[in-house]
Formats: sequence, C-alpha cells, structure tokens
Amino acid sequence: MNIAIVGMGISGLLTSLHLLLNNHVDTVTIYEKKYKEFLPRKHCTGLVSKETLARIPYADKFIKNSYSYVEISTVEGLDVVLMFNKGSIYRIDRVSHEKFVVDIISDKGVTVKYGENVVGVEKFGDRYRVLGKDIHNELFDVVVISEGYPPRISKSVGLEAVYKPLKGIQADVELSKKLKYEQIETLCIYLGVDSDGFAWFVPGSDRRAVVGVAVKNTPSSYLKLAIKLFEKKLGLDVEEIVDIYGGVVLRGYPKKVVVERVLGIGDAVAMVKSLSGGGLYAISIASRIYGENIHRLGIAEKEVELLIRELKNQYMLFKLVSRTLRIRSGYQKKRKIVLDIDESRLYDNHVEVLIEFLKKPHILLKFFV
Repeated sequence: MNIAIVGMGISGLLTSLHLLLNNHVDTVTIYEKKYKEFLPRKHCTGLVSKETLARIPYADKFIKNSYSYVEISTVEGLDVVLMFNKGSIYRIDRVSHEKFVVDIISDKGVTVKYGENVVGVEKFGDRYRVLGKDIHNELFDVVVISEGYPPRISKSVGLEAVYKPLKGIQADVELSKKLKYEQIETLCIYLGVDSDGFAWFVPGSDRRAVVGVAVKNTPSSYLKLAIKLFEKKLGLDVEEIVDIYGGVVLRGYPKKVVVERVLGIGDAVAMVKSLSGGGLYAISIASRIYGENIHRLGIAEKEVELLIRELKNQYMLFKLVSRTLRIRSGYQKKRKIVLDIDESRLYDNHVEVLIEFLKKPHILLKFFV
C-alpha cells in the first residue's frame, strides 16, 4: 500500500511512525505546505497524562516538567483543586520532540514534500491523488488528512466534526521571584475569562512559566487580563515576557473520520479534549489505530468510533458542567474544594472528575453552606 498524509503536524508525524511498523505499507509520503525552515512551530504547551506519554513514541525523551495538582477556578469565586499522584501529568518539549520524529521518519524512508499546498483529494479509479499547483499525479491507496484548522480539505471529502474554535495566545514569562514548591507542581486554569474562554498558568521552573488564553476575540487583551489574574492569585509579578506565540484552540468532537479510504485525524476532525483543547490524548490513540489497521479500514473505523463517542461525551458534559458551575458559584462566596484523584488517566478526562464532584453530597453541602 502507498499512503499519503496531508499535513506534518504532530498527528501526521505520529501516524507516519505507526505506519512504518505495518508490513502492508510500502511507501509513506507527507505533503506539508510550510517550508522546512519554518517547522516545527512553537504553539502548544504539551501537557499529557502518564498514559498518554507512554503512547507517544519517544516523548519520554523530551519531558520538561511534571505536575501533581490541577487548580480549576471560575471568575465567580469557585476553586476546585485536583490532587493527582506524583508523576501523573507531564509537559513535553513539543518542538524538540517533533524535530526528533522528523529525523526518525526521514531516516526510515518516509518522503516529506515541503512547500506543497494541497487543495483537495480526488478519487482516481480505485485509488486517490492529492491536488495542488506543483503536485504531480501520484496515486495512493489511502490518504490521511491531518491538516490544521480550518479544515478545508476534510470538509471537501466528506469528513465531519463539530468545531468550536477559540483564538489562543501564549507567553513565556520570567517571574520577579521564585514560585513556592507546591506552585511549581500546580497547573492553574481559569474558566470564564470571556463567555466561552479560559486561561492557564503552567510553571516551567521556579522563575519561569507559560501564561495563555483561549477566547473568541482579541486574545492579546485577554492575555494581559490573565497575567493580572494569575499575579493576584499566586502572589507574584511577571517581570518580563520572553516570547509570544499562538494558534487556534479547538473545542468540539469528531462525527465522521473515515470516508471510503480517506481518514481524518487531529484538528482536521476536532479530535480534542473540550476543557483544555488539547489534542495529544486523542491523536496518540487514533494514530496507532490508523497505523495498525490501514490495510483493514473497517476495523480502524470501528476502533476509532469508541474514541469519537468519548470525545463527544466530553464535549457535552463540559458544556453541562461548565454552565452548572457558573450558575452555582455565581450565588456564593469564594469556595475552595480539594479532591484526591487516584487515577492519572483522569487528567485526560477533566470533565469526568468535575461530574464526580457534582455527585458528592458532602462536597456540595460544603460548597453551598
């Protein structure tokens, strides 16, 4: 089989790695519209659970930090602290990891065609060809669409998803004083910085951190607000903004990811966790399914359907829980709830944890009194 991958982000790279292990695959060709010198770009915080880390090839070589706590706050005054076991959450150096994977796949024979702007996929007999200005008529048995947002090619071939895009921006910041030990191990999330958006604070060391926001409009203005929020919350001052970068942060879920022998993965079909917008969890699962089953797409479609249902449930539950928290906390004084979380895998399903919180009467009583 000859396989084409459209897009060389992390979803395309991981899919190509898994395809290399499939004896039914003869060639893998990646089409990437950016030129090599502009890749990979800095755009993601790179947070994953212990389980997701284990599913991403070579990711353990690029661990930057680990975390034990997630503090989720609303601007109305509710704080929920999730206490995980040590070594439950990791931060990966995404840029270094992707560079390493590019070298691996190149050494193993994957053809990467940079500067190739694919505009469509066309069926040609019982095979496919990708369409673009400078692309020759190469034929492929299967095409994997791993483009970013907006998903123009995905939609044109009949792939379907619910997309709720936010504008994301992050800043690497230098702090004026050292963080406390517990603060270094804590990921902070603010819900409600605008009607649908959120903000985050990710420590990198005792004097460095990443502050980011994902909002509907004017993210740069909300970034300034987020910095002030976290300065007040954590009792620190941001001394210098070292770097600013960003991209689209998606909420949503996939609906149809296989159309005949065209597959979608990653942002192309909204494979994301709806609270954080993170895609590594879903990509780590789908890329392996595709790689192992590219020669038997019926099985691939059946296996990935379980992931689709989970992501849809996350999205629906996120909407429900988010609305409920805002309604309830709006009538209360400031409250802080601490929950012990035994399973690190629940970092990949934040919403499941919040649902458990809402189901516990003794915690709700403490919340309302």
